[in-house]
Amino acid sequence: MLRRSLVLFFLALAPLSAAIWHGARSVQAAQPPGNPAVWKEFGLKAAEEADFGSHRAITYEMQDSTGAMAAADWLQGVALGRFVVTCTGKCPAKPDEYHRFLPDTKGGSEPTLPGYLPRQDAVSGTERYILGPAGLAEFAAGIPAGIVGFQFSPEADLVRYRTPAGEATLTVFSYPTPQIARQQADGYRRLNGVFVKRSGPLVAITTGIGDKNAAWNLLNQVNYEVQVTMNEQSKHNQAKSIANMVLSIFALAGVLIVFCLLSGLAFAGGRVALQHFGILNADQGMTTLHLSDS
Repeated sequence: MLRRSLVLFFLALAPLSAAIWHGARSVQAAQPPGNPAVWKEFGLKAAEEADFGSHRAITYEMQDSTGAMAAADWLQGVALGRFVVTCTGKCPAKPDEYHRFLPDTKGGSEPTLPGYLPRQDAVSGTERYILGPAGLAEFAAGIPAGIVGFQFSPEADLVRYRTPAGEATLTVFSYPTPQIARQQADGYRRLNGVFVKRSGPLVAITTGIGDKNAAWNLLNQVNYEVQVTMNEQSKHNQAKSIANMVLSIFALAGVLIVFCLLSGLAFAGGRVALQHFGILNADQGMTTLHLSDS
């Protein structure tokens, strides 16, 4: 039943009707390679092959950029938004040239999980992004799906590394909350030959090597950091508001000083005028209270 549904899934794939393949000799629907269940998890919507004579390009349209990135890792292709392009033959020097053939490539923001995996000593072409149990079975068969807990909708990224103790695989699982990650980490620790580290909502595990030092050299490079992104315009407005407030204080102080000076001059001028016209005697000063210490 599952096999039949996957066949129907591939048959339902439509060509990229919105793509415009200028200069292509022929364009036809393409059959995606590999496990159909993995493609379904990646969110494949359409696949199309264009023959340019000197080279052939196959484009896969995914539901979002996360699925496109996962498929690009698997196929060793190029992710362009929600599209993945693979090429054989005399391919363009810059894969971005395929942008002009494709419709709007927007597909949401790319996942941040790959940024937590170290790049030093990584084996080229071994990165795989996992979105479900089919991908886990395809790329990390030694990890049981029941321990991962796909009911919590985790995502995972794995890369193989060269270490002094041999080649090791580092897999990092990302969970919605640190509490779920802590709960699932206990399950990974029950596996044989696995070293486990939790950092925030991330659970990192190493497989393939038994050397504790080599394993922890990899694990210690995985650290979750809370990133708070503030709008730059808001920062600018806040600084501008503070500057305006300081300027307003100085302006108010200036007005008060000028007012005091003018009031003093007006008072003194009035007394002089009253003395000049004889209305006020010179000895009529300000009223004082003759208080003494006694």
